[in-house]
Amino acid sequence: MQKTVYELIKANAEVLRELTSAGVAIEDYKNIELYEDFVRLRAEGLKTAYVVDYCCRQYQLSERSVWRVVRRFRSQIPGD
Repeated sequence: MQKTVYELIKANAEVLRELTSAGVAIEDYKNIELYEDFVRLRAEGLKTAYVVDYCCRQYQLSERSVWRVVRRFRSQIPGD
C-alpha cells in the first residue's frame, strides 16, 4: 500500500521541524554522497584542490557548488 504525502509528513514531523528550525533544506539529502566522498578523500591525504576537482567531475557540479555543499554540511547547528 502506498503512503500519502500527509502520512509521510506526519510520520516525520519532528525531524522535519528540527531540520526547518536549523535552516537545513530537505534537498540537502542529495549531497550526502558528495560530502562523504570529500571527507573520505581528504582523510586519505589527498589535497583539497584535487578532491574538489574530483567532486566537480563526479557530481557534475561547479567548484562553487561543491564548496557550498561542504560549507553547509560542516556548519554547526545552534544549540537549544
